[in-house]
Amino acid sequence: MIGQRIDFSDCDVEKLNRRYNCSSSKTFMDSCDFELENICGMIQNSEDNGDWQRVSQVSGGPDSDHSYLGKCKDAPLGSWQLHYVSLAVTKKFRIVFEGTRGTGTSAGGLSIDDINLSETKCPHHIWRINNFTQILSSREVIYSPPFYSHSGYAFQVQLDVRNQTNVGIYFFLISGANDEELEWPCPWHQATMTLLDQNPDIRRSMSNERSITTDPLKTIDSNIENFFWDKPSKVGVTTTFPNGTSYSRSLAFGTSTYITHKWLQRRDFIKGDTVYILLTVEDISSLFFTEPLPGEFPVPISKPNISVCAKFVCENDGICVIRNNKTECSFHYCRGHHHLPATHAVNHIISLDS
Repeated sequence: MIGQRIDFSDCDVEKLNRRYNCSSSKTFMDSCDFELENICGMIQNSEDNGDWQRVSQVSGGPDSDHSYLGKCKDAPLGSWQLHYVSLAVTKKFRIVFEGTRGTGTSAGGLSIDDINLSETKCPHHIWRINNFTQILSSREVIYSPPFYSHSGYAFQVQLDVRNQTNVGIYFFLISGANDEELEWPCPWHQATMTLLDQNPDIRRSMSNERSITTDPLKTIDSNIENFFWDKPSKVGVTTTFPNGTSYSRSLAFGTSTYITHKWLQRRDFIKGDTVYILLTVEDISSLFFTEPLPGEFPVPISKPNISVCAKFVCENDGICVIRNNKTECSFHYCRGHHHLPATHAVNHIISLDS
């Protein structure tokens, strides 16, 4: 689609593949929307209707041992639900889905649709927002449930649809169970917030993504000791969850122009009156090492100090670093690029009908 800045279109990808003589996209492995008569080459097993589903990986033939990957179990909402399952494989494999009936009385069943397999990392958390049309019409500000990063930091996300033209999104650190053991101000974590384009084929998905970085040197005002990403109980405000529990929420950091209302309605961001925001918070402190050439060791970059970097501004979420005694900006645009092992992710949508 011409005139958009969100992601590569189908035509963009095709042109790039032709230009660089690529037979296919590197990260894409397989997709199934169950529209073909052979059901994407799958083997059907006769099973009873189930209350939960488990996903297994099989490396050999049909009689090979299964490697259990995870279970998908939710309340019977009567609508499609999104699930991600991480795989760690190095050779040819098959994926098996099993549906199992629970111990209680069940009048429902289980359905699977739109399976995609790709060499990308699964999101850490999924924020599902129901009744989104009502939220848009009432021009609300809504907050996600609390989440934890892999490092133990608690956080929350706000979606602001009050503006007539643009939708805003903001990231907060909040008080959590690990605050006394964590490092403050929160150092060099990158939060990525992705509004999912729910196109059944991920090759045609154009999700809207924005990242922010917790720079521990960022100050709230001219007071150099008042840090933006410090402990929420120190720099934040006290508020309450819907259940009445009190907690501290830090200052908001994000953008008021996350996506336009017009673009939000043009693709599959809203499907079944539901939107999904995928959330990932990663420690990117490894950026303080340069990428080595083959056969070389990483070259350390000096971590910046307040006196040197306080007035040095890095645009586009860059990080102030010192290399060869000079101040410069370092960037982290490609998640999973810095010597992380390749992993596979399969996402599928499950319907639990009551």
